[in-house]
Amino acid sequence: MVVIDECHRSAANGSLRREIATLRTYVAHNLDIESRRDLKMLAFAHRWFKEACGSGTPRETAHYGACCTVLANRLRAALEGAIAACDAIDDPIDGPRLVADLKSRVDLMWEAHRFDPLVEACAVRLGNPGLDLLAIRRKHLDAWRQALAAADEHDRERALTLRIEAALLDAIGDALPLTAKQASQRLAIDGPNAIAAALLLLRDARRFGATPLPEIIERVSAKLTASENGAISTTEF
Repeated sequence: MVVIDECHRSAANGSLRREIATLRTYVAHNLDIESRRDLKMLAFAHRWFKEACGSGTPRETAHYGACCTVLANRLRAALEGAIAACDAIDDPIDGPRLVADLKSRVDLMWEAHRFDPLVEACAVRLGNPGLDLLAIRRKHLDAWRQALAAADEHDRERALTLRIEAALLDAIGDALPLTAKQASQRLAIDGPNAIAAALLLLRDARRFGATPLPEIIERVSAKLTASENGAISTTEF
């Protein structure tokens, strides 16, 4: 079981694959130091090379030889782990249980598109169909998969919905401040009360970071009800 867990962790976090992909990008492309993403790649590559061959920037044949040896050892360890996992699965006693466990884990490793209906439904509920939902999904995909895998089997949809709603609220909050006209266009809702409610909800979501979304909604609804016959005072929050 330990072997299976180790192989699953390696596959789940994709560390070896990301290492190789980042190193390949570093070697094959001219990275832009003005790009935050490229700077992270540069920093990772220099740290990796320093640990592998003693030089942040390999220059000598011996440096590249040492780096290749490190990669080869990592690949060998991964293959040996995969072979050991296959042997464990073939075991007549533990095999069926391990297969069932692996199937459960694979079922929870959702393809990216399976999150889209939940993301779209959350966006509609929050009144924000104008967001770039695909970009948000790409940014949070790994975190959502982790949340899905960690949640209790009877609470997975709720746990995932909470994560998705938080991501959407963050995306809207990052776009503020907006004018009333811009808010109306982005939030796709009509009426001054609806716009104010949405903006107050977003502001409170940022202010009360630990407050559950239902409680924030109750606060906003209470203020809207109290101000139904007059202008909403945002200073009351």
